[in-house]
Amino acid sequence: MPRAVFPGVAHHLTQRGVDRQAVFFADRDRQVYLQLVQRAATQFGVSLVGYCLMPNHVHWIAVPESPVSLTKTFARAHGRYAQYCNSLLQRSGHFWQNRFYSCALDDAHLWAALRYVELNPVRSGLRATAEDWTWSSAAVHVGRQAAP
Repeated sequence: MPRAVFPGVAHHLTQRGVDRQAVFFADRDRQVYLQLVQRAATQFGVSLVGYCLMPNHVHWIAVPESPVSLTKTFARAHGRYAQYCNSLLQRSGHFWQNRFYSCALDDAHLWAALRYVELNPVRSGLRATAEDWTWSSAAVHVGRQAAP
């Protein structure tokens, strides 16, 4: 079924590792992943509003410029990151479980979704506060860190 994407509207995206396995193994991996997403988003016209990188999945709040922007951005970034990890781990095969999930957000749900995304490490017991998790946009949004 085709993905419903609405240009100019925020979307919540999430994708997890195959069989819920880890997708990040070191801080360097997270840095590589963020760079790949940022590069693809710039190339394909996606504004990145918020994110959270968890051990076995990722969340993004993103606004596409066109109906194909989200798919092109995350297909490119996730494909290249899978190649990077498969090479690093000396393995082959699927890295991500299926294609990413996405849902358009109206204004009322945008802030709830952003809170949900950024509070993931707190709900999972990884940190006491969202802004203490290095791998999310929470610290930027509360002014404790500069945007990457």
